[in-house]
Amino acid sequence: MPLSDGRNVARSSGRQKSKIALVIGCSAYKHLNSLRGTKNDAENMRDIFTNQLGFNRVQFSLDDGRQTLLDKIDKFIAEARNYDIRVIYYSGHGTESNVNNYILPVDYISSGVAALYRNAVPLSLFFDHLNDDSERKAANVFILDACRVEAKGSGDTFKFVDGKLPRNTIVLHAASRGEVAIDGGGNGHFTGILKKYIVQRGLTINKVMGLTTEDFENVYPSDSAPNINQRPLGDEIYLNGEPEDILQSHQNQIPALHQPVPNPPPLYVVLDEPPVQVQLSAEECDKRGEDYYYGRGVTQSYTEAVKWYRKSAEQGNARAQYNLGYCYHYGQGVEQSYTEAVKWHRKSAAQGDERAKAALRRL
Repeated sequence: MPLSDGRNVARSSGRQKSKIALVIGCSAYKHLNSLRGTKNDAENMRDIFTNQLGFNRVQFSLDDGRQTLLDKIDKFIAEARNYDIRVIYYSGHGTESNVNNYILPVDYISSGVAALYRNAVPLSLFFDHLNDDSERKAANVFILDACRVEAKGSGDTFKFVDGKLPRNTIVLHAASRGEVAIDGGGNGHFTGILKKYIVQRGLTINKVMGLTTEDFENVYPSDSAPNINQRPLGDEIYLNGEPEDILQSHQNQIPALHQPVPNPPPLYVVLDEPPVQVQLSAEECDKRGEDYYYGRGVTQSYTEAVKWYRKSAEQGNARAQYNLGYCYHYGQGVEQSYTEAVKWHRKSAAQGDERAKAALRRL
């Protein structure tokens, strides 16, 4: 797909969203341990954004020093204001200090907390410039495959403050607060799984993260679990097609098999009898909830998904209890509530659901 220069990109018509990404990889460090998988991470994600997710513009930074990286970030920010969805992906060394995450460029020299301000790149650099208060409601997605160990002597453990995040922003972390992200041989553990789900069509970024986390915990049970932070979003963020667009594209490919018959006869007889109330099992309710969650055979709706998850969860279905807790955790179809999320995850965990147990450790 040809890449735009970013200067004349207006908001796309209809539901189609314009998308821009900045992909950063730091591997060949001069003063820190080199990383094996981050080069592959960055190149793989660049190719995914360009070739599989159809981004209009993809900028790339590999093994750049701080000043070169800052120059590329400035260019990205200037262009990103014209796009509906802005994605920043980073794989490399990272750290935290008080209320900020830091990207460590390849020429970073570690010499205490003060070095962060001189030699590192704070994530907050993006925040003020990507805080879109216009009617466009642009969305920001940060994906950080980096460690989150607190910088020595920097004070309290990192905690995101909502006011520090731009509106409509979500941050996907490879590790929980204060923990390390593991660099693999081919890919980092997190990116290696993320790239499997981020290309799937019709999934929100929250669901991509949920599937990635679930798979990650099964494959790497001893690793720190991925983590998510977000400021309340407007529209859901889809990186690879919204369900309505996908359904329409499929319908457009189906040829008309016959012409409609004018005034066709009724195919059934209406009887003056009350409808039969069918009680669905807990498993059937949970399945129906998943159909609405993913838009399988129905119009995608988190609200409907929650309704059916709740019917199943109240019948004691552990899977539905986890799903309902997940929706409360991320505010999908319901008002976000960590209290309700914990409540339903505990019910599910009490029946042995491993995903619910892992979720409770993160909450």
